[in-house]
Amino acid sequence: MWLFHVQCDECGHLNTPRRGSKESILAVLKGEFHVCRRCGGTWTQIQMPLRPLVKKCIAEIGLSSVSSQVIFFDYSGAVPVALGLT
Repeated sequence: MWLFHVQCDECGHLNTPRRGSKESILAVLKGEFHVCRRCGGTWTQIQMPLRPLVKKCIAEIGLSSVSSQVIFFDYSGAVPVALGLT
């Protein structure tokens, strides 16, 4: 099982929004998580890989409910880390 992280582009910290991957993805998709826990930087965009679990979460909440700060990119099979951009 993998954990979903959002990496801060300022300090490099790997933020885990919630305890589980699905809960973390839902928090980011809904716009509930957008501040680095280490440096306090606020992200204006979060780039997120379109992994199968991310697609399931989008289907669960509906594409219209996805935060406007989330930008998707194709999943390449690499370790799933979203990138928070200030």
